[in-house]
Order: sequence, then structure tokens, then C-alpha cells
Amino acid sequence: MRLLLRAAQTSPIIRGKQLDALDTLYETAAAALAERSGRKQATLDMRVAAAVAIRLLHASLIEWATATAPRDVRRIAERHFSALHRLFPES
Repeated sequence: MRLLLRAAQTSPIIRGKQLDALDTLYETAAAALAERSGRKQATLDMRVAAAVAIRLLHASLIEWATATAPRDVRRIAERHFSALHRLFPES
């Protein structure tokens, strides 16, 4: 995973594939939110939540992959999601 994330930073082809994969994750997350709420399609709120969650996950993975010392990816992700929660504590 680390090599793939690092490679995507320098290769336009790998970066494009990575963006395609992120788009698939986004669509899947939005569809899962819709299904969970009994809807056939995701609402705007669900699509926004999916986009933010996938972006935070991606940012966490990038931080993990580019760290100079070994780091726990779960803690990095928790820190990223906690930052969002501090901005919007009621959600």
C-alpha cells in the first residue's frame, strides 16, 4: 500500500488509477448510506458525507505512507476524523 501511494505521487497513470479507485469508494459509500437509511438513492447530504469520509481516509493513508518513522494508520485516521468532529461537534 505504501509503495502504491508513493508511486501515485510521481506517476500520472497511477494517480489516475488511484482517483478512479477513490471515485468507486465514494460511490460505494454513498450507496451504502442510502441503503442503510432505506433509500434507493443517496441524498446530497449522504453524498457529501461519503466524499468527506473518503477524502479523510485518503489523507490518512497518504500521511501514513509518507511518514519517515513507522506509524499506526488507525491512529492517524482517528486524528483526521477527530479534527472533523471538532469542527462539527453536533454531528
